[in-house]
Amino acid sequence: MHRQPLLVLCLFFCTGIALQDYSHATWQLLFSGLSCAFCLLIFSTFLRRYSYFLFIAAVYLVFLLAGAGLAKYSQKKMPVLPVEDQWYSFALEKKLKEARSFYRYEVRIHRNGEDIPAIVHIAKQYRPLDYTHIYRARLDVQPVPPKKYDYQFDYQKYLARQGIYYQGFITRGLQQAALSQLTITQTIRQHRLELLMRIDDGNLTENVKSFLKGIILADRTSMDEALVQDFNRTGLVHILAISGTHVVLIYGLIFGLLSIISRGRWRRGILMCSLVAIWVFSWYIGFGSSVVRACYMLTFYHLFRVQRLMPDVPHAMALSAFAILLPDPFQLFDVGFQLSYLAVAGIFWLNGPLLNLLPTPKNTLQKWLLNIPTITLAAQLATLPLILFYFHQFSPVSLVANLVVIPVSELLLIFSLLMTVGYAAGFGGGFWETIYSLITEGVLEVIHWFGSWRGFEDHIPFGIAELLLALLALVFLRAALQGKHRAALNMAAALGMFFIVRGALDIYAAQQEETKYHEVYRYKAVTVKKGAACAIWIADADDSLAVKKSILLPYMTTERLRNYRWYVSEDAKAVRIGDAVYALQ
Repeated sequence: MHRQPLLVLCLFFCTGIALQDYSHATWQLLFSGLSCAFCLLIFSTFLRRYSYFLFIAAVYLVFLLAGAGLAKYSQKKMPVLPVEDQWYSFALEKKLKEARSFYRYEVRIHRNGEDIPAIVHIAKQYRPLDYTHIYRARLDVQPVPPKKYDYQFDYQKYLARQGIYYQGFITRGLQQAALSQLTITQTIRQHRLELLMRIDDGNLTENVKSFLKGIILADRTSMDEALVQDFNRTGLVHILAISGTHVVLIYGLIFGLLSIISRGRWRRGILMCSLVAIWVFSWYIGFGSSVVRACYMLTFYHLFRVQRLMPDVPHAMALSAFAILLPDPFQLFDVGFQLSYLAVAGIFWLNGPLLNLLPTPKNTLQKWLLNIPTITLAAQLATLPLILFYFHQFSPVSLVANLVVIPVSELLLIFSLLMTVGYAAGFGGGFWETIYSLITEGVLEVIHWFGSWRGFEDHIPFGIAELLLALLALVFLRAALQGKHRAALNMAAALGMFFIVRGALDIYAAQQEETKYHEVYRYKAVTVKKGAACAIWIADADDSLAVKKSILLPYMTTERLRNYRWYVSEDAKAVRIGDAVYALQ
């Protein structure tokens, strides 16, 4: 609290948001807690001996309850929308990940003077939506269904945090009418959409187009699943996320260009113009959480310097988190938000001690070369527990792949930015398109080669207790790297507790036996769990990949299973297990 008061208060604020999301405390309870906090503040003025501790406890409690209160206030109620097949008018809000046979959009349905957010699925026989039209179609609107099984992702809760409670499917005719006037935001979104279409109309290969759109314009809606799998298997998916690297690059290019033009004068004006440029870029690509975090942190960092204050990364992190969470506290549950902050915290916490273990660099080039492995290792160590918790994946080749690809990717990022500017200006084709395609295809081939290495695990059980103990071990790792024996013992104790808890959970799970019927989308399966293995029955062997992805692997992760065995029912319609008969079609 003495050294990083803002960061500690931000952690309590975030804890309050998380507790409210899971406990759904009433206003009466929150106000009662706030009354207790003010009582502690009053008592702290009278009790000399414990006044400081009471004051600190009261401040912590106030920020905890402030986070909980903000989360409760920001929770949007489910609007009333007729659940039936009828005509609706709607406007495009955002394009989402498209499927094989249909587009998915976030739209605003206009009804009785109210704009109701919803997810709409549109068959690819229709033209893609844009921001210059308002649309009318016959929609089969239904509430977003809750998850049926514990191992499924809670899509209903995920959308509810964004105020989305309905989804619709076009059943008949898509009509459109041009909007008479666009807002500034709609104009920018339409320009970005047209730029994406120009890239699609270019002569690049499909994978290169998807890579360019993802790495610069934050559009991965049409990216091939095999390409995404390559990035996941190599731990390089962060390259596709618009984050601090992009923001610092754009800031540096604008700042350097303006410095050359002004010959070093008007430094503060150039600084402000550069900061405005990164915020315009963030606005243009849709204010993603990672890029907004980077913009806030860079802005606060330079404002500290302008005010002649000591730049401080933890304070910049805390201020940027407050700036993001105050308008929308549910950004806290965005995985990108959590990973981006944890990566920055890991670099701040571990990079210095890791560098001290290496020889002292003698020039700027050596310093840059030494920082690449230490920053990569620090970020990967910090984010690994969260990656295991959310995605249950681990790639042993990740560190090597990052060391090889990241230096090249920074140069490719500059080339990609220039190519995007070229497409926006109307001269993105020709010779440079060929060169860019060759270089990018080469990088993607290297990533695919790394992704083909063995050892990738995609169903690692990892619960909340294991996550907290792993993060606790990382807290002690900094001092342990600095040679402090007590911290090393604390880290060893945390790791010991981690393995004890993990072993206990595995033993308990292995003692449970069950037969379970699964019905996810159009796929049906039956699993028989015994010990740390399970057998699974399906009707059609051609569905095995889809069933493995949507049913088997999530189920194995939740139940902490290690092995499985496939069975295809001889009678494709049903399977008999014991006295029960389960329909498979």
